[in-house]
Amino acid sequence: MTEIKRYYIIIILLLSCFTALASFDDPDSWKELQKTKKGSLTLYWYTSKPFIYTDSKGKLTGIEVAIMNSFKEYLLKEHGFTLTLNWVKSDSFLGTFNTIKDSDKRNVIGVSAFSITDERKNHVKFTYSLLPDVSVIISNGNIPILKKHDDFIKLFDHLTAVTIKGTTYEESINALKVETGMGFNINYISSSNNVIEDIMDADSSFGYIDLPIYLMALQRGEKITRQNFYPRVGQGYSFIVPKHSDWDQPISNFIKSEYFQVEKEEILSKFMGKDLYKFIESVNEGSNPSLSILTKEIELQNKMLDDTSDQLAREKKLKNLLSVVLIVSFFLLLTIIRMLVKRNNAAKLLQERQERIEQQEKSIRSKNEQLENRNLRLTELNEEKNSLVKVLAHDLRTPINHINGLASIMLLNNRDASDGNDENTQLTRQIIESSQRLNQMISKILDVDALDENRVNAFFEEVNLVDTLSEITKTFEKDARKKNIDLHFDSEMTECLIQSDKLYLTQIIENLLSNAIKFSGIGKTVEVRLGQEDEDHALLLIKDQGPGFTEEDKEKLFQKYKRLSAQPTAGESSTGLGLSIVKKYVNIIKGEIWLESFYGQGASFFIRFPLTSMAPAEKI
Repeated sequence: MTEIKRYYIIIILLLSCFTALASFDDPDSWKELQKTKKGSLTLYWYTSKPFIYTDSKGKLTGIEVAIMNSFKEYLLKEHGFTLTLNWVKSDSFLGTFNTIKDSDKRNVIGVSAFSITDERKNHVKFTYSLLPDVSVIISNGNIPILKKHDDFIKLFDHLTAVTIKGTTYEESINALKVETGMGFNINYISSSNNVIEDIMDADSSFGYIDLPIYLMALQRGEKITRQNFYPRVGQGYSFIVPKHSDWDQPISNFIKSEYFQVEKEEILSKFMGKDLYKFIESVNEGSNPSLSILTKEIELQNKMLDDTSDQLAREKKLKNLLSVVLIVSFFLLLTIIRMLVKRNNAAKLLQERQERIEQQEKSIRSKNEQLENRNLRLTELNEEKNSLVKVLAHDLRTPINHINGLASIMLLNNRDASDGNDENTQLTRQIIESSQRLNQMISKILDVDALDENRVNAFFEEVNLVDTLSEITKTFEKDARKKNIDLHFDSEMTECLIQSDKLYLTQIIENLLSNAIKFSGIGKTVEVRLGQEDEDHALLLIKDQGPGFTEEDKEKLFQKYKRLSAQPTAGESSTGLGLSIVKKYVNIIKGEIWLESFYGQGASFFIRFPLTSMAPAEKI
């Protein structure tokens, strides 16, 4: 009995140990991660583009890389789990599978576009399918696309199948051999090789390849053909984990989650193209995959033709552009050669001219001396002419004044002898008016001469601009009445004091008023307005309803002896000197004058005067 008790005790202790060991969780398991919220996965992979590969910069990328990175973010966002991914490259596709199959760890995953098969399920676990698994037969580009099944069997019976041991490609090749009874040879290549590249290198070879890989190769223009017979539709592509691992559960739940469905299309479209991804999804759902694939091939080939046409069109444009550039360059070269020849000829001519110039310089120096002597003589003649004009102008004033005086006496006598409307009286008035105009012209000529020679002496004194304007306006009322013109003076100030030469100020206003009446038609209005522009300046406006000034007139304004387009409306005389004198007089008394006018709408002359004082003032 003692021995029996001892065995029972040992058995109980062993059971207790087994129970304790069973209750201890593997630190690499998904179950343990849910407790600690922190863990890691080791991902073994081998190149299978576009599922997983390294880009030109050596960075790991592809569909499955993006999905696992999304899984990592999903765990952190949805559950607060921190997962570290460790990527390890295997030496081959089969090596990746065997590593996962034989691993004693739970946190290892195989990532190389593994197709789900019943045979593989005996060795590893598969996660939920990522993408439909469709494979097709491709052959070297020299082999024609066969339309009849008998022709396919007859030709391919003598070709060589290229495949990789341990892959679904090999299973599909073996199944094809059994189904058709063909006796073709099989060439097993290393899993590090590329099936498509080996088929392109061998003229009489064919093999199975994944549909996405084939369509992407077709888009790149690879020299391969697809035979429209015996396509294989598998259970899908998936990740693999060891049989004892529990990581298939969270990854499968993630793949089926709404979170992943949002990102799935974006990831697959990025690496395969949206159209290609949608097409592969539809092939798996359709009843006739061969027809669907054929339709897609035609679509891709048409697109390639369109792209080729566009490329040819661009190349043609580039060729035409290069032709134009060459032609232009040729003509530029000819032009440069001609310019160089001309430059050489010009240099010779320049040398000859230089010699002639040196000879001419001697002649010019002598001629310059002659010209200087002539200029001195012309200056003397001009001074004599100016002196003569002055003498004549002064001397003419006396007989003209006599004529004016005698005519005035005759006018008085005629009025006493008759009613003043007879022919003699009219002629006498014309004589008086003509003598007065002649006297005014002489005065202007003498004024311009004095201004040109700076022989003017301004005497500045305090002048009440309101009184001066009022007096001058009254003197022009008679001339205005003759043409039935309404001459109107308005001042916004009772007193406006400025520092000015009263004589020049009077000449300025009289010239402008005279022109306003002279160029205004019968029955029009001439306005004289005085106001305050700002605290320091008064502003005078003399506005008429005459023809105004053209743009050409404005360019010649204030220039001597320049006849403008407007003509006096009653035959009055005009020397073309008035406005030039006005401009100079305004400058002398430190004022500023400008014109605002549109042709056909009259003219407005503005003069700005510096103020001494005013009372009261309003801005106009």
